[in-house]
Amino acid sequence: MKFVKFIVFLVVLQSFCFGQSWVPQVNPSPGVMFSVYAYSSDVAWASGEFGKVLYTSNGGATWFNRSNAIFGSNNVLSIHGIDANTAICVCNVNGGKVFKSTNQGLSWQTMYSRQSTVFNDIQFVNSTTGFVFGNPTPADVRYYIIKTTNAGATFDTTSVARPTAPNINAQIMSNSTYLLQPGVGGPVYIWFGTNNGTVYYSANSGSLWSNSLTQNNEAVLSLTFINSLTGYAGGQDPFGSNNGGLGWSFLGTLQNTGKYFAFDNVNGQYFYSSGPSIYRSTNGGATFQLQYTNPSNEDFRDLSFVYTASDNSMSVINGWGVTGDGIVVKYTNTIGIETISTNVPSGYSLEQNFPNPFNPATSISFDIPKKGFVNLAMYDALGNLVKTIHNGELSAGSYKGDFDGTGFSSGVYFYRLQAGEFVQTKKMILTK
Repeated sequence: MKFVKFIVFLVVLQSFCFGQSWVPQVNPSPGVMFSVYAYSSDVAWASGEFGKVLYTSNGGATWFNRSNAIFGSNNVLSIHGIDANTAICVCNVNGGKVFKSTNQGLSWQTMYSRQSTVFNDIQFVNSTTGFVFGNPTPADVRYYIIKTTNAGATFDTTSVARPTAPNINAQIMSNSTYLLQPGVGGPVYIWFGTNNGTVYYSANSGSLWSNSLTQNNEAVLSLTFINSLTGYAGGQDPFGSNNGGLGWSFLGTLQNTGKYFAFDNVNGQYFYSSGPSIYRSTNGGATFQLQYTNPSNEDFRDLSFVYTASDNSMSVINGWGVTGDGIVVKYTNTIGIETISTNVPSGYSLEQNFPNPFNPATSISFDIPKKGFVNLAMYDALGNLVKTIHNGELSAGSYKGDFDGTGFSSGVYFYRLQAGEFVQTKKMILTK
């Protein structure tokens, strides 16, 4: 379902927010929506009760009903978009089944079936490699986890070890699984939560498993990890882990307006839902602010986000949330360089970032006295380019960008402004 690749030493600019909003796109309709997946700023999929599948290719301006007789009236518990036309989902029709569409949901094929198993979730770590998570059966009280490396064309049923379940009723919860692959081609970190409060964890693509309990053994309804160590889990209460899921502590600072059905993260922003409300953090989870509340007061059941660089100076975070009463809402947050003033400065200048040293955020200000091509970029201590903040034309004026170093290593970084013949570099220090 939902995943974010964290690349070692990648530094992300968390710029000034030009505008953000949550806008309803699908009105209340019969049945719970269980899952949503944002493939791009235009393409998204959602699924729910009674065989419901929805698809958009225009950013949610139009949602098409892609329900199909192949699902019957069964719940489509989880869906994942592989490309603009292809999606794969799990639905329990006379046993657990994995379905795939390559034509925007107009038709579906059964890719895998196991009569005795209930499939609750599916996630991909890239466009080809994914895992399906199934509940234990009376004949084999183990969690049934299978893997594909060819976008669901076939499934490997033997390479993933099947952790023993404490009993037949200890079930994996929909949306309580998470995949992370820190290095390209490296091992996949896997987590999944259960209704008896146990979180299972593997750091080697499912060959070996560890597990731990949340406080009070509360059911885990949602789960996400920011990196291989830091994660969130939610159910009746929210929990956090700083050791890869081997231990969990109660997060009393998070606002509680209902069950925690969804945690997600994208480009340094963290989100969670509690009951009918969605909250966001831009400072590494230190604080969260209320973003949106469903007017019908039904719980948000899933969230999914995607980060898109739209041009040289602007980028966009889009996302969708789905609720227990069939509502779909869209999130849009445009980020980039803030124009401080359109007055023409007397000359070029690059200010020292403030504060400096900083933790976790700092601001970079600069002046451009005439319209022209501007490059503002960041480098690590070895001189490697780590982020191009802007690479294009700017009009005369004064500008500011905010850098958020949350989740990145302490150390020295450099930022360099080149505009016409003006070139200047300054040092900034991230301390934690």
